[in-house]
Amino acid sequence: MPDRKIQTHRHKRRLGLIAFAPVIAVMAIASPMVQAGVDVKAPTCKILTPKTGVVFTANKDVSFSAQASLKDPIANPLKYEWDFSGGVMGELIPDSNPAVYKRPDGLKTTVQFVRDNARYTVHFSAMDAQKRRCESIIEVVVGTPPTGLPDVSAMVKDSQKNAPKTGSELAGTKNDIVVLPFEEWTYQNSSDMRLLSNGWSSASPLVNNLKSYAFKKDRLPVFLDDTAVELRYSAASNPVDPVGKDSINTTSQNYPLTANLIDAKIQKTDMWQMPPARTAAEKSKDYFACSWAMTAYWVAYGCGASQGLPTVDEGYFKAKVDKATGKVSPDDQNNLEHGLFMPGKTKSYATNTAQSFSQFQADEQVFAANFLPVTDIDDKGRVNPFPLWRVEAVDKGSQKVVAKTDAVTSTSKDFKCRECHAKGKIAANPDAPYTKEAFNSSAYGKFAEKQKPTSADKILSKPKFFSVADSNGKENSLFDQEYAAALNYSSIHQFYDKITFLDQMLDKDVDDKGKVNRDTPRACYGCHATAISFTPFKTPWWDEEGFDNKNPAYAPSYSIAMHRFHGELQYNDKKTDIVRDKTGKFVRWDWKTKGTNNSDKSLFPVFDKEGKQLPMEDNCLKCHSGHREQLYRDRMYTAGVSCFDCHGDMLAVGQAFPKNYLDNKAKLGSTERDDYRVPWYDEPDCGSCHVGNANIGNDKKNGFFSAGVMTKAFDTTDLSATPRLADKENPDTQRFTAAPIENYKTKFETDFYSGVDTKTGDFQTKKVDTKVDSALFRQGKDRHGNVACAACHGAAHAVWPNRDPNANDNVTALQLQGHTGTILECNVCHSADSFKNEADLDGGQYSGDATVGILGGPHNTHPVNDPYWWKDSQSPDDVNVSDGKTYGGWHNNYAQKAGAKDEDQCAACHGNDHKGTRLSKTPVDRTFDFSSFDFARLQKAGFKAKVINVPAGTPIGCDTCHSIKTSCVNSPAGSSCGVTSETVTK
Repeated sequence: MPDRKIQTHRHKRRLGLIAFAPVIAVMAIASPMVQAGVDVKAPTCKILTPKTGVVFTANKDVSFSAQASLKDPIANPLKYEWDFSGGVMGELIPDSNPAVYKRPDGLKTTVQFVRDNARYTVHFSAMDAQKRRCESIIEVVVGTPPTGLPDVSAMVKDSQKNAPKTGSELAGTKNDIVVLPFEEWTYQNSSDMRLLSNGWSSASPLVNNLKSYAFKKDRLPVFLDDTAVELRYSAASNPVDPVGKDSINTTSQNYPLTANLIDAKIQKTDMWQMPPARTAAEKSKDYFACSWAMTAYWVAYGCGASQGLPTVDEGYFKAKVDKATGKVSPDDQNNLEHGLFMPGKTKSYATNTAQSFSQFQADEQVFAANFLPVTDIDDKGRVNPFPLWRVEAVDKGSQKVVAKTDAVTSTSKDFKCRECHAKGKIAANPDAPYTKEAFNSSAYGKFAEKQKPTSADKILSKPKFFSVADSNGKENSLFDQEYAAALNYSSIHQFYDKITFLDQMLDKDVDDKGKVNRDTPRACYGCHATAISFTPFKTPWWDEEGFDNKNPAYAPSYSIAMHRFHGELQYNDKKTDIVRDKTGKFVRWDWKTKGTNNSDKSLFPVFDKEGKQLPMEDNCLKCHSGHREQLYRDRMYTAGVSCFDCHGDMLAVGQAFPKNYLDNKAKLGSTERDDYRVPWYDEPDCGSCHVGNANIGNDKKNGFFSAGVMTKAFDTTDLSATPRLADKENPDTQRFTAAPIENYKTKFETDFYSGVDTKTGDFQTKKVDTKVDSALFRQGKDRHGNVACAACHGAAHAVWPNRDPNANDNVTALQLQGHTGTILECNVCHSADSFKNEADLDGGQYSGDATVGILGGPHNTHPVNDPYWWKDSQSPDDVNVSDGKTYGGWHNNYAQKAGAKDEDQCAACHGNDHKGTRLSKTPVDRTFDFSSFDFARLQKAGFKAKVINVPAGTPIGCDTCHSIKTSCVNSPAGSSCGVTSETVTK
């Protein structure tokens, strides 16, 4: 940490399942592994040039071309996509300054591979309007890939051989065990920057947490705890992984094992790497050294005695230091939070040893594997940001594996500062008009200058900037490019704030005798608070003054520092530099009088001059993962939903405007923390967009994206982009909320550093509450079974299905239910007889809402494809079949039962006209077989045939099987039943 007395004081205070997917994409993408045959209407495509195996040079233009043909004339237009497996930034947008890249979406593209000496699988795909997809693949070589790599084929073969079968949980066998794994925190990206020597990294800590439920199937599935089963994880391999059929990630150690990151053949990470040893004569009295793995948790405080803990392939953990001996060991009181181990730790590149989950969280009834130290490089040295894990349940008594499912986590290095901070670019411009007046000119810089004035000969007129060559790096090395950028932003920080960031990186952070004080990489969140460094680590929350930049204690939260600060910057007219005042300091965008920064001078524009929304590459993806490694890749991305649509622009995310701005305009400029959104928590949930009724918004007017879905998660006139909260009294709007019973509300006690004692230099601290009042998908649960949203839908930014049917994201659903997308086949968790009794269909049996007659399935829906529901209840108590003349199972009964507000509770998904909507589309082919029934009676009831085959993607309506008239008998909608409208009343 910086050498300011304030920070010493800060440290002391630190130590059932949904029936119809409520998402934007219109249908699930069936996997080739489960299709009955080739879809003759699917398009065809082929990469024309170059040919497979061609060798390229890094950072040189390479041209690709492809062809694609439409088979179904009415399925226009075709959409094209190229994927380069993490090897390129994307296609350069012509005339962009600074450079902006996009994901190539044409038949031809020109790109540059930015990583040298590697092999890449290049994919070209085309998708028609019916979501039918084709793909062509070639392999290319960049530079001279390393030889003599370890042979991991045996581990790959074993993993694939023992993988769960497709659709393995569809039988619904009573007492069968099932594990339901899911990722917790997503968008986990570190940086390309080499962490040594003493690098200040702008990335957040990597929190790759894997969670999993364990169930025993029954009419009411039984949660299993750690007295019944032990959950274990190991690396898994997908035989159709887009990166390569033999991709597996068992270890995060470099290869050879003794090699440092820069010199390794397989370059995974230097997070455990210790700085070069120093002689006693070089060290100051209080000298300490540690690796990033320890720094990431300790933030460079007190880890001097750690000597490299955690060890290689070991995740973050809390530790304690014996003051007498200096020995560091895990704190027994916190062992449950100990970071876990890679399965290849004991014998890297040779073993895949199953590891136990961290803990069973009894309050959530979920198992957790915390801080998995996985990187985005697989065991063949290829980029794979989506490593796959095998999760197994082991019976505590027999020690036999009783269930297993594969799951994905996401990790990336595609978090980049060099786009602007490389020497000569706008954030490291040596020709900018700096003056000595700008030196130590921030609030803290001025305070520190008064405390200890700088000698006249050391007052700088401008920061010092470094090229890759200046820092003795290799020009084509992303590690060295990002390190040079870190030197440059550290130099700016030191110039304005009188904190020795650059000196530390240049080995000039010395005591008064010229001896080195420390050798350790550090993180920006050491000063700039972020929830992701508190909540996962179970550490106390702290914060500093972040809204009054004239206060010496001003050290805004990480989100403010990254989003609001950069959102305030402006290009000059020629976009050769940022707008500066006469001293060389940047000029902030005046959002207090001008509102949000959507001018053509914005560094991160969301709209063009005509008001058209720009691609994410023009704004969020300039920094966030998405050029080389696409962590935002789910069905909402496929549908065209952008970062802005959910989170707002840079100033909204950066807490410039008070939350619920429309009601709180008078608080503009407030310095009260409670007036602003809490990053990582005050984020949208599903109900912010999904109104729960697909009869509304068909015309895509009045803010609707499509039927039942709003275009934005917030009111577009609300500059704070506060997530829209659903009306919990409305049975439609509460249907798809992450916290359907009531808003998620919580508070975190926080040490708030509000000012500085001008005499001592100490922080003035007070206890406050950080208050959260929005629902949150990450912590959301449906009332049905109290199951986390991500368990059935996939995690945030990775909601299923991925448009690539072979993607690792789709593996979990394929194994459990035989098709991609939301887990909606009830037998995955329930036994096959779960819906035999009518009483079991409402909330009294399966959810927290015990209202009789209200469907109790996930999001208040019915069981999907269950014969007791659609075919025959087989119950003598069913009044609708007691005369032997009517068929159709329990759905006949519920069609006649009013919902919570006396509404037709079928209509929200199946349409007021009962002809189906986007919410009732079947993700796979379905067959409704009534051949055992008397067809004459079926005809009298309005049935169309004995056997009804429904293709995937068809909206299921009442007229799928029988007449609308039949469906409206005794409907609570009365005469309005079967009528197309946005509102149907009784």
